[in-house]
Amino acid sequence: MPWEYSRTMIEVTSLSRPNESWSFTDHEGHVHQWEWPSGKRIYALAEPASLPTCMQVEDAPYWTEDGDEIKQFHWECKDCHEHVKPGYKPDDYQQYILGLARRRWVEP
Repeated sequence: MPWEYSRTMIEVTSLSRPNESWSFTDHEGHVHQWEWPSGKRIYALAEPASLPTCMQVEDAPYWTEDGDEIKQFHWECKDCHEHVKPGYKPDDYQQYILGLARRRWVEP
């Protein structure tokens, strides 16, 4: 059939994603590191990472000149409440996801 198919690729390369090799031990000896649902310490775009030993704590917001509220937060150890600064890094290579699919009739 004289149909032409194409698909757009959307770049989703991150400048700040979880660093798989990051690990932090707080003053109480609690170890903090990124974890993935698969159990592997391998970053995957479709598999979000979590910090199960930490919790996000909302800080006081600040306001832009336009009056927009910007929420702020920090991470703390769930057990001892010490502040934790998780490790991030940029992607090592360009990442893409599938975008819009197109099909059009091409006259024979």
